[in-house]
Amino acid sequence: LDRDLPSMSGSQVLREIRKSHPRVRVMILTGWAEAEGQEKYLQLGVETILSKAVGIETLLRVIERELEKAPSLRRGPARSGEDAPVARRILVADDDPGVQAVLGRFLQSKGYRVRSAADGRQALEEAAGFKPHMILLDIDMPVLDGPRTLRCLRELNRPLGIIMISGAENAE
Repeated sequence: LDRDLPSMSGSQVLREIRKSHPRVRVMILTGWAEAEGQEKYLQLGVETILSKAVGIETLLRVIERELEKAPSLRRGPARSGEDAPVARRILVADDDPGVQAVLGRFLQSKGYRVRSAADGRQALEEAAGFKPHMILLDIDMPVLDGPRTLRCLRELNRPLGIIMISGAENAE
């Protein structure tokens, strides 16, 4: 979750998330360097606040750490009374085949199961069958763009991590 969004602040979005999904794990990813306002997010139950400048490796380590905290997503044998572990699945939704290939290979090398979709409609179809834990969702895609796809995904009403990605310089 970004702190600075065009139509709502990150804290407003977080309050709405907490109403419908009080236990979902939320990370703040921000371009702000100062610690201003971090206490507000921590009080709302944010697990982590990261700078966007941390790099992909650090971001993936933090995502992995957060996934490890969810009992049904742990690797290794299930403990007594826990659900069996689930392989972590990531859907890469991007209309650029090169981006799909690079992200797919990278994520697979980190132990994730990966599928790709070339547009929003295909992403919704893949999400229904593949049931990813995380979606990397391009903002600008044909057929159904990222924001409209995101709205449809939210209607599924199940815990799902979504990271919006864009190759555009101005991702406003």
